[in-house]
Amino acid sequence: MLLRRFVLILAMGMFWPGAAYSADISVRLVYLKDGNPAQNQQIVVYEGNPSNASTMRTQGTTSVDGIARFHLSEPLPKTVWINTANGRIRGCAWEDQILLADVIDHGATIGVDGRFGGSCSGDRRAIDRLGAKPGEIVIFVRKLSNWDNLRHY
Repeated sequence: MLLRRFVLILAMGMFWPGAAYSADISVRLVYLKDGNPAQNQQIVVYEGNPSNASTMRTQGTTSVDGIARFHLSEPLPKTVWINTANGRIRGCAWEDQILLADVIDHGATIGVDGRFGGSCSGDRRAIDRLGAKPGEIVIFVRKLSNWDNLRHY
């Protein structure tokens, strides 16, 4: 549905000069440990490369279903980057820039990797079961422990 809407708006922009187009994406945070949504978590979406000073930055908070919705406006960025580091949770995989076209067409799931995944316990089959739908980015996370917080001081 989102893809169809995106294509329609994009087509309108080609035939109607000056027409604006936009995209909406959802970011869903899931605790790997139990598959529950990570609710009330602040996250930041960067439209493009986060190291560029001109990159647009939007902050949001996940709802009870673990989802935060973001509106991206023209010109649409080629990539987005999601920052979940809020002092309460940590991602189970390195978060890299994600091609927006992939998010819109297929969705993107950031599961577990060798760098951060060792500290994330849980059923890793949940990554496939709870993976992203088109227009959505799913990031598997874990709660930070007191030990994690002490190590950073």
